[in-house]
Amino acid sequence: MGRLFGAEQIREVPLWVGRDRLLDDLRDELLVRRRKVLVLVGQGGIGKTSLAVKLLEACGVEVRTQRLTSACSFARVLYVRVQEGLSFDGVVSELGRGLEVSLSDGMQPGQMIDALIGGLQRSHCLVVLDNLEDVLASGKALSVEWGQLLWALVDRSHDSQVMITSREVPIDLADPRDVSGIPSSVSVRLERVDGIDDDTSVELLRKLGLRDSEVDLRWVAGRVAGQVQVLTLLAKWARKPGMLRQRPELVTADAKPILRVQVVKLREAARKLLKRMCVLRVGIELEGLTFLRLYQDDESEMGRFWMATEIQIPVEFEISEIDQTQELVNELVNVSLVDEQYDEKSYSDNYRIHRVIAEFMQAEYTLELPELIKSVYSFYRSGAELNEPKKLEDLRPLLEAQHFAFQLRNYSEAWSLVSWELEKYLSPWGHWTLLQNLLEEILPYVQDTDKGRCIGLIGIIERDRGNWDAAERLFRQSLKLREELGDRSGIASIWGVLGYIENVRGNWDAAERLYRQYQKMYEELGHRSGMASSWGLLGDIERNRGNWDAAELLFRQCLQIEEELGDRSGMATSWGQLGD
Repeated sequence: MGRLFGAEQIREVPLWVGRDRLLDDLRDELLVRRRKVLVLVGQGGIGKTSLAVKLLEACGVEVRTQRLTSACSFARVLYVRVQEGLSFDGVVSELGRGLEVSLSDGMQPGQMIDALIGGLQRSHCLVVLDNLEDVLASGKALSVEWGQLLWALVDRSHDSQVMITSREVPIDLADPRDVSGIPSSVSVRLERVDGIDDDTSVELLRKLGLRDSEVDLRWVAGRVAGQVQVLTLLAKWARKPGMLRQRPELVTADAKPILRVQVVKLREAARKLLKRMCVLRVGIELEGLTFLRLYQDDESEMGRFWMATEIQIPVEFEISEIDQTQELVNELVNVSLVDEQYDEKSYSDNYRIHRVIAEFMQAEYTLELPELIKSVYSFYRSGAELNEPKKLEDLRPLLEAQHFAFQLRNYSEAWSLVSWELEKYLSPWGHWTLLQNLLEEILPYVQDTDKGRCIGLIGIIERDRGNWDAAERLFRQSLKLREELGDRSGIASIWGVLGYIENVRGNWDAAERLYRQYQKMYEELGHRSGMASSWGLLGDIERNRGNWDAAELLFRQCLQIEEELGDRSGMATSWGQLGD
C-alpha cells in the first residue's frame, strides 16, 4: 500500500459535473503516457484545484479516507498547497518529509533540490503543487531557488510525475536557454482549464438547488461563460425562481457584481469579519477570528488587545464570544465566501477566505487596508512569543507579524523581528533562503546604523553556504558602513569573519593579520569574550601551521578567560582543541 502525504490540505469536491472527458484524458497523461509534468492553468475560481483533486481520485487516491487504494500505481502521493507566506524552504521541507529524504541544516538550495530529485528517483511518486501562482510574477519564479526547482523537475532524470495548478504558465519549466519561455511538450503538458459548457452549467445550477426554468438557466449559463465559482455564488444568492433574470447586471463571468450583492446581504457583523479576513495570507482558527472580530485600536476601551499586542500574550476569550464568531463564520461558509478545513495537526477547524473573494474585498476596501492590516498584525503580534519552537511552522506567528509590520511600513519593527527573533532560529535550522529574502526585503528601509549589520547577516548566510567571494564582498560593504559610524565592536566582528574566510582559503598569513586586528580592538574595548574568541582563532592558525606549542599556549589563554566568564560552551570547545 502506498503512502499519502499532505492529505489534510486536500479539499473534497462536493459537486462534480462535466469535464469527464478531460478528466479521462489527463488521467491517461499521468498513468499511460506518464508525462513528467502536467500543468493546469486557468483564472481564479475556474475549478483547477477541483480538477486536480478529481485527478487524484482517478489515480487511486481516496480523499475522504485519506489513503491510497490498492489500484494506485504510485508508491507515494504528495500534496502541497503553495500559498502566500509559505517559503521555498517550507515547501522543500514538506516535500522532503513526504519523500523521506534527509534535508540537514546548512544545505544550500541546490543541495536540497538534489536531495528531492534523489527521492523522486527512488520511487514512483506523484507530487501536486497547488496554487503555484503565489510564487510567480508574470509567470517567472519570484526567487532563483524556485526557478531551479521547477526546471529540475523537468530536466533531471527521475521516475516520478508532477501536477501543478496555477493562474500563470510557469516560465521556469522551460529550458533557460530557450528565449521563447515555452516548456517542451515532450515533458510538459500545459492544459488551459476553461469554463464548463452550457449543459454542464445548467446541471451544476440544478444540483445547487435552483428551480428556474430551463430557458432561464441556459440564459445564465451563456452569460457566465462556465465560470464555476461565479455559478456557485449565483446559486447561493438566488434561491427563488426568476431572481437572476430580474437582476441581469449580476449575471456575468466577472464575480464582482454578484459578490457586491452577497456582501451587502450579509449581517454587518459577518461583513466586518469577512473584511478583516481579506488580508490574511494563511488559514486561521476560530480564536484568531474572534480576535479579529472584536479587535479595536483603542487602549481605553479594548485594553486586553492593546496589552496583548504590547507584551505578546494571547487574549483569552469567553465561550460566548467564540460561539458568536462560530455563528458568523458558519454564515460565511454557507454562502461560499469562506472555506472551512479541518487541520489534523492542531485538531481544529481552519478557515480561509477564497482567493477570488479576498481580491475583490481588497479592491472594494482599498482605503481601509491599513486599518485591516493593523488588526491582523496585532493578532499575530499577540501570539508571537515563542515557546520552544521546533520547526518552521512554529514560527508562523512571528513570520506573519514581520510581514504585516512591513506592510504597515513599521520598518523598525519588521527589522527587529527579523534580526533579533527570526534570525536566531532560521539560520541554525538552515532556512537560509527564507532568511536572506527577508533581510534583502528590509535592507533598503533599515536605519543607517543597522545597514551594516543587515548586510553582515546576509554575508554570514553566503559564508555558511561556502560562497566565499560573495560573503567577502558583503562583509567589506558592512565593514565600510561600520567604519563610517565608528562602530568599533562591529568593525572587530567583521575583521573576525574576514579572517575566517582567509583561513578556510588557506591564506593563513592574511587570516592572522585580520585576527590580530580583531584581537587588538577587543582588548581596547575590554571585551573579554571577544578576546577569548580571538585567541582561539589565532590558536587555530598555529595549529594549521603545525606549531603545536604556540597553538596550545593560545588555546589555554582562551580557556582561562572562558573559565573566568563561566562560558561552559566555550570551555568545551577549548578542551576539544587542546585534546586535538
